[in-house]
Amino acid sequence: MNGTGILIVEDEVLIAMGIQQKLENFGYQVVGIASSGEAALAQVIEHQPELILMDIVIDGSMDGIEAAQKIQEQFGIPVIFLTAYSDEKNLRRAKFTDPSAYLLKPYSERELEITIELALHRVQMQNRLENQQRWYATILKSLGEAIITFDTKQTVLYMNPAAEALVNRQMGVSLGKELSLCCQFESAKGPVDLQKCLPKVFVKGSRVQMADLRLLDDPAKSVVDLSIVPIKAEDGGIKGGAMVLHDKTETKRLLKKLDQHLEPDSRDLLTYREKQVLNYMVQGQATKQLAETLGISPRTVEFHRYNLMRKLQVEDVPSLVRRALSQGLIEPE
Repeated sequence: MNGTGILIVEDEVLIAMGIQQKLENFGYQVVGIASSGEAALAQVIEHQPELILMDIVIDGSMDGIEAAQKIQEQFGIPVIFLTAYSDEKNLRRAKFTDPSAYLLKPYSERELEITIELALHRVQMQNRLENQQRWYATILKSLGEAIITFDTKQTVLYMNPAAEALVNRQMGVSLGKELSLCCQFESAKGPVDLQKCLPKVFVKGSRVQMADLRLLDDPAKSVVDLSIVPIKAEDGGIKGGAMVLHDKTETKRLLKKLDQHLEPDSRDLLTYREKQVLNYMVQGQATKQLAETLGISPRTVEFHRYNLMRKLQVEDVPSLVRRALSQGLIEPE
């Protein structure tokens, strides 16, 4: 609190000096006193205060509300109105400047102190939230996976650059649009209805995972693994979801190329499910994730892995993966 710079905008000199004395007693620094809106703007540029105490009726061509609006638009500095006027017209005009508080004269010294403390606390919380949002946005932008976030009405809120490239839609075009309009998928069984999947996310708070989906209307015929997770608020309630898309098109292409060089008897060593397990092991999926992807238990995954190592005569997972890649023992689904 100490050292916080506050600008006073008041055209009554004695009143301004009285406020200054109170603020200094509270431990704040008064960076200046202005008697008009024009002077207030000039002092804001010069001193860059952290808070402004603004009377509504002041000298000059603009009143305190007009001055506050210009300051908010240009500098975003919080304003507390100190005024003897409580008429509906002024209150309505002041509301549109989004003031931190509206303190009616006469007010007590304690009321002024509490109002300033709350206003500064509100600013700190807003700054912290904005910093967190910028931080999270930077993280999401830097991730290689495609990420799309949306609210409980399935309205798109954010797309990182990887998602823009994958679904071939700019974030500016997609914001506010329904999720299913921005990206549509089909599996081997047909079109995927996202609206049937999302209640599991919003109501149960569960994760939805689907493998080997194709993006509809995509000239590149991209193949993706899809994962949708709930986004929870501080109170534990679900406020939206995040869709993560892993583009496996290149992996599929390489596996297909390898498959063209396989001998029939090598492929016949493995069952269809073993080939699926081996495929996802090559992609780096651990037991739990692989089980969720294929809809089987972790114990079943371990059983298939044991059979794979036995059939291919290797003793560990790294050797199994190397054998799969070197001999092309994976059959693309």
